Amino acid sequence: MLAGGAGTRLGGGKATAELAGRALVEYPLAALAAAGVEAVVVAKAETELPRLAVPVVVEPAAPRHPLLGIVAALRHAGGRPVLAVACDLPLLAPALL
Repeated sequence: MLAGGAGTRLGGGKATAELAGRALVEYPLAALAAAGVEAVVVAKAETELPRLAVPVVVEPAAPRHPLLGIVAALRHAGGRPVLAVACDLPLLAPALL
């Protein structure tokens, strides 16, 4: 899961922004778990994240682009398939995954 992004439209902290009392990042993580998909969170070192029960892969600081998170996920996967989802998808359905 890609947890980068400045969250400027949300006022910052996209992954930790709350919706109905839960951090935004928790919704797609729950959908991934319900779908039986092994999840990792990819983020910059300075990205604020809540305590997570999945590994966090730290992507390089530069350049700042979503593609860098996907590249970091692919490297971490070591040849296994990768499904990239954003951290701000509270309505992501496990059946879609």
